[in-house]
Amino acid sequence: MNRPSRAIIVDDERLARRKLRTLLEEEGVEVIAECANGRDSVAQIRHSRPDLLFLDVELPDLDGFEILHHVGPENLRWVVFVTAYDHYAVQAFGVDAVDYLLKPFDRERLRQALARVRGRSGEVDPEAILELLRRVKGDEPLRRIAVKEGGRVRLVEAEKVRWFEAADNYVKMHTAAEEYLIRETLSRLESQLDEKRFLRIHRRAIVNMDVVVEVRMADDGDHEVVLDDRSVVPIGRRYRPRLLERIR
Repeated sequence: MNRPSRAIIVDDERLARRKLRTLLEEEGVEVIAECANGRDSVAQIRHSRPDLLFLDVELPDLDGFEILHHVGPENLRWVVFVTAYDHYAVQAFGVDAVDYLLKPFDRERLRQALARVRGRSGEVDPEAILELLRRVKGDEPLRRIAVKEGGRVRLVEAEKVRWFEAADNYVKMHTAAEEYLIRETLSRLESQLDEKRFLRIHRRAIVNMDVVVEVRMADDGDHEVVLDDRSVVPIGRRYRPRLLERIR
């Protein structure tokens, strides 16, 4: 694609706008306007139709997502969110943001965002979205899990998953309505889930403790849990003490 050369910055913090303008201009990007509130930015974006929009989320009047709604996709090319809050990340990628810059960021991080813009072909890249979601998540437990489906990414609420099952190089997520495959390891997923809700009970299984209704002995002498939809998940012997401790 052509190198993006015209950008608008929308941020209610004057010093933040000044810093970003300086960095962009040093990278060869012309900043054609700065806006400190939502309504001014809508008018400016419609008038100028920039190549690239650097958009804060929390503004005095309209938030970043409302700005995008009012502007319309015909007046936008690429959007990079710039915010101090990581909890908007899933919503940002839901509106096809190219990147999500968490304040404070440095020159190298901005260069990565510009590289993403320059590498985009105009289509949503599911793999890039998955990677970005993992990067901005930080240390908070997963609230939504991104599932790649062809050229789309579906976001599944973690609390709706009844149990996770290892399946070769994938993990199968069992919900009340559907099953999903994600390319992930069970151990890595375990480290990201809310430990107050999810518990690993087998080397191949993690269960949502909110839907466990029974712990019983199986026919082979081992133990298993029964979920509220009558699903049965085996308990590994090494994991049994942890489960018994949880349900006491």
